[in-house]
Amino acid sequence: PRRRACPVVLGPSRAIHVLVLLFMGPSMVQDQLPDIRVTPVDDRLTKLWVNGYVNVLVVRCGERFVLIDAGFEATADQLASKLHDIGVESVDYLINTHSDGDHTGGNRVIGREGEIIAHARCKDALAATEGFPNAGLPTTTFTDSMRVRCGSGELSLIAMPGAHTDNDIVVHLPEMNALYLGDLIVPETFPVVWSDRYADVSVERLPVVLGKIMDRYPENTRFLSSHGRDYTKEELRTYREMVLATMNVIRKAMNDGKTVENMRSEDALGDWASWNSRLFPGLDTDYWIESVFRSLTR
Repeated sequence: PRRRACPVVLGPSRAIHVLVLLFMGPSMVQDQLPDIRVTPVDDRLTKLWVNGYVNVLVVRCGERFVLIDAGFEATADQLASKLHDIGVESVDYLINTHSDGDHTGGNRVIGREGEIIAHARCKDALAATEGFPNAGLPTTTFTDSMRVRCGSGELSLIAMPGAHTDNDIVVHLPEMNALYLGDLIVPETFPVVWSDRYADVSVERLPVVLGKIMDRYPENTRFLSSHGRDYTKEELRTYREMVLATMNVIRKAMNDGKTVENMRSEDALGDWASWNSRLFPGLDTDYWIESVFRSLTR
C-alpha cells in the first residue's frame, strides 16, 4: 500500500529506491499480516512488534494507557485487536514520535477515543499529506517539550528535530528508566536521514542530536528504538562514533573528487560492512555512501 504520511520523490539511484521500498514496509494484505509479537519490558511497559517491522510501545499509567506510535494504516485494526487481547480497552493518549506512515498510519483507528499528541510540524506534515484523514491528525501539539501525566509520575516529550525528519521527538519514561528514540537510530545498521525531504535535516545533525541525548540521560538508561532491539548507552555511543567515522571517510573522498560510484567501487566503507542490516537489507554501505553524499552535497 502507499504510505500516506510519506510522499517522497527521490533520485534515480538504486540505493535510494531500495530504501523507499524498504520503508514502505512489507506487503500488507490483511489476512496475511504476521502476528504482532508482544514483549513485556516490565509491568508498566510493553513492546508490540507490528508487521515484523516497527515497535509500538504500550505504557500503563495506573488505570490509563499511553500508546507511543500507531503503526501502519493497514495494521491498525490488527493492532487494535491485539491491544484488546492484552487488556488495553482504550488508549487515553497516543503519542506520534514523527510523521512517517509506519508511525502515524494507524492514528484514525488507534487514537479515535483519546488524545493524539505530536510535534507541531508533525501535524503540519500529516495535514499536507493527500488522503490523510482529519480524524487521525494530532489534537495536541508542542514545539519544544511537553509533559504527560502517567499515574503518579510523568512522561517527558522532547523535540529532537533535524536528524531523521524535522518533527522528531523522544519520549522519556523516567520511572521505567527508558528513552524511546523513534527513528533517530536503526539499531545495528546505518541510520535513515531524510535530508532530501526536509531542508533542516542533515547527516551532520544526527551526531549532534545523539550527543545531546547522551549528555542528558544517565549511563543505565534503556534506549528503545522503532526498528530493532534496545540499546545501552555504551552501544549508543558506539553508534554515534560509527556515524562520525563513516561521515569523515565520505567527506574526505568527496574532497578528493570521488563520486558515489567511485566510493562504492573502491569499497570506501568496507571497514564498516558489519553494519549492513540483516533485518533491512537495503540499509547497507552502498546506501549510506549515497545518503551521506547527498546530504553533504546539498
